[in-house]
Amino acid sequence: MTRLVFADVETYYSREYSLRRMTPAEYVLDPRFECIGWSVAIDDQPPQWKAEHEFRAFLKTLPEKVAFVSHNALFDMFVLAHRFNYIPKLMIDTLGMARATIYGETGSVSLAKCAEFLALYEKKGDTVLKVEGMTKQMIISSGLYDEYIQYGLTDTRLCRLIFHVLMGRGFPMSELLIMDEIIRACVCPQLQLNQDLLYTHLAFTEAAKQGLLDRAGLNSRDLLMSNDRFAEALRRLGVDPPMKLSPTPGKAPIYAFAKTDEGMQELAEHPDPEVQALVAARIGNKTTLEETRTQRFIDLSKLTYPGNHKWLPVPLKFSGAHTHRLSGDWKINLQNLTRGGLLRKSLVAPKGKVVVVADCSQIEARLVAWFCLQHDLVQQFADGVDVYCDFAGEIYHRPITKADKVERFLGKTSILGLGYGMGGTKFDLTARSQAKVQKLTIEMDLILASHIVDLYRRRYPRIPEMWRTLNNFIPQMARGVRDCTLYPGCPVRFEGNTIVGPNGLKLYYHNLSNKDGDWWFNYGKLHKKLFGGKMLENIIQFLARIIIMDAAIRIRKDTNRHFALQVHDELAYVVDEAEAEDFLSYLIGQLCVRPEWGLDIPLAAEGGIAENYGDAK
Repeated sequence: MTRLVFADVETYYSREYSLRRMTPAEYVLDPRFECIGWSVAIDDQPPQWKAEHEFRAFLKTLPEKVAFVSHNALFDMFVLAHRFNYIPKLMIDTLGMARATIYGETGSVSLAKCAEFLALYEKKGDTVLKVEGMTKQMIISSGLYDEYIQYGLTDTRLCRLIFHVLMGRGFPMSELLIMDEIIRACVCPQLQLNQDLLYTHLAFTEAAKQGLLDRAGLNSRDLLMSNDRFAEALRRLGVDPPMKLSPTPGKAPIYAFAKTDEGMQELAEHPDPEVQALVAARIGNKTTLEETRTQRFIDLSKLTYPGNHKWLPVPLKFSGAHTHRLSGDWKINLQNLTRGGLLRKSLVAPKGKVVVVADCSQIEARLVAWFCLQHDLVQQFADGVDVYCDFAGEIYHRPITKADKVERFLGKTSILGLGYGMGGTKFDLTARSQAKVQKLTIEMDLILASHIVDLYRRRYPRIPEMWRTLNNFIPQMARGVRDCTLYPGCPVRFEGNTIVGPNGLKLYYHNLSNKDGDWWFNYGKLHKKLFGGKMLENIIQFLARIIIMDAAIRIRKDTNRHFALQVHDELAYVVDEAEAEDFLSYLIGQLCVRPEWGLDIPLAAEGGIAENYGDAK
């Protein structure tokens, strides 16, 4: 039986040396690092305080099968691995558990907020604020050490309570292994960085920024200050401006252009550097995300790990998105690196090893067809038909092949983009934006875009029918529908204001309410609009995430390999060169394994091998 160790580390910090100014990797590997002590509790035993030397001795007494549980395990486990040379069999993060379950209501997953929301009987104190800039010896001399110990013990008790409460609320056991896999990508990094490429990319990005702004027509300050003009500049770059609820009741939604708005924060990380430059100029940043992220990569490339190794930690947030997809952490988001860019190429395998990458081909489009019971499209995918060329043939009224790059591109954009209710205006923006990224010249206007949208909906009528069905379910969810499914064999069911997935994980739609004819729900501090097409998108991304993660766990169990990086529908591993071809075939096979809840889903996958991540895929 696996023993549970609830643990929390307390460390020295100061105004200059803190996690507010540094990534956790820089902080932990810094010469100033000092472990003041650990608070630990085994299973249901009372928590104990252990000074550094006591904790090292404690680790030697633990059995092999032990699971460490922490709140913010990316940090605690990183300390454990790289300052104590100890990696548990299983690593669990109550912060991640909270993000997957209660974040939609709380807007925060801090230990204090979780404890307050779950009505736990202990309150988190503020002792840690009193010891800024104080080493362990200084804390002892100040008379605060006993209070400091009690602070740490309280944190561990709260962590344990949060764990048991959330498990009791139905957090799936299967997700704990997935959580460990995600934490392991950071704590046990497998990728390294090509520093020369990073310096080259930084210089190029800095030099190109003003040119990007000039081409976007951003020389006028008025353009940046006017919401309407800024929105139009975004549209010219193929971006739909983000919106939010008006603070004035009864008013129409307004642009979400404030620096703190999630929509603007997402645009700041847009893969198009012109969009990044536009957003940076708007909010007054001197650098774009691409520049700051590249500099952060350079800083990380200079760190030396125990054993004189150089690594790139891959910090990912468990359930970082509403659909439980992962997102980036530590301000080094690896989820949206520009395809073909130097940042991707800067992620390299150690000498003698290679990066093996594979992804589920068109998984969302395949799942849309399958989930919506669009049997003819499902059959085309199953038969290996090039559905992009097939649909493009409908647009152009002639046979289309892969040699017809522009026409096939439009077919591809249609199949991948129109399954969630996108209208003509947005499709026009999307097609032109993606064509620009791929350096294709297309003739597109609103008339053609609207024609393609109508054609898609006529060709695949079951898909818009599903939008309408889901749209009709929204009021029922608001009223608290009881354990209802859409059709026999449907992999999800509706329960109250949640959608329950086949693995027991849930999509939450808190405070679901109708405002002026539109449905909205709360996700943390955000108000998100909900309609049939958006709900379908949520479900499909949720199911795709389950398929990808199930493959990762099978690979772990079969081969004892852990992924080095996970990006949306893609898994990346670092393996010995001699094993790469065989492992790629195995990886592709695992990504094509059909789940028990969808034995007729026509899955497919493809991949590649290279010395760096960018060239592998």
